[in-house]
Amino acid sequence: MTDTIKFQPAGRSGPRRFVSTHKRATVGAAILVFMLLAAFVGPWLSPYAPYDQDVLRRLEPPSLDHWLGTDQFGRDVLVRLMVGAQLSLLIGFASTLFAMIVGSALGMIAAWHGRNVDAVIMQAMDVLLAFPSLLLGLVIVAMLGPSVTNIVIAIGVTSIPIFARVARAPTIAIKEREYIEAGRALGYSDTRILGGHVLPNMLPDVFVMAVMWLATAIRTEASLAFIGLGVRPPTPTWGGMIYSGFENLFEAPHLAIIPSIAILLLVFSITLIGDGLRSELDPKLRNEVSR
Repeated sequence: MTDTIKFQPAGRSGPRRFVSTHKRATVGAAILVFMLLAAFVGPWLSPYAPYDQDVLRRLEPPSLDHWLGTDQFGRDVLVRLMVGAQLSLLIGFASTLFAMIVGSALGMIAAWHGRNVDAVIMQAMDVLLAFPSLLLGLVIVAMLGPSVTNIVIAIGVTSIPIFARVARAPTIAIKEREYIEAGRALGYSDTRILGGHVLPNMLPDVFVMAVMWLATAIRTEASLAFIGLGVRPPTPTWGGMIYSGFENLFEAPHLAIIPSIAILLLVFSITLIGDGLRSELDPKLRNEVSR
């Protein structure tokens, strides 16, 4: 009943072929794994806590005692950077997952029912797309208040139209195939057909978009924190650290530069991984890469 096409690479196993074919994606994965280890293991190895203050050693440059220096309260920048990475990744993954689930469901429903349902849902998505994601997220956070849950909801809502559009297009093509008609003839419910036959075939497109959009979610969270609508201090976030660093830009420029570089590396690594997955799952791009 399912219409699943499996690509069998010749000569090499899947992971080995992916590594050899998509070297940039492999580099991105290595950077991401390093940052994940630093975020979730590093704080346990650090001799400092993210909230420990030492006003006698405030605004120190990088040294052997504090590898990335100290901030305006004498707190260790490295451990706060690692703890801030946990929050940025949590918000990025949670908001992307929320948008992927809700947006994909709306896109599938719109394409499956068509006509009036399709028109209403997609026009609503067009309205959301008319607003810049940062502006819409800013409005939602300002209304709900700055907290981790509200930031996840705000970023997720701004991302729903993207996933709805990505899910709608393949669903329109899939619902006309013969095995879908056979399922209808056998009396399968719409839920069973969508969940068992449509979803597995359009999931690769949605998954690739989720990986690519994760970078945007992390940037949006940092932007909201930078303008004061992120998680409240003293909880460390990368955007909040950049904002605090700008207040002491001339005395201690490393306070703004270091978290900016961290965001750049994280977004860069995710983008490389997304490009590799897109090339791997798209047959046309895959053939071009393998030539």
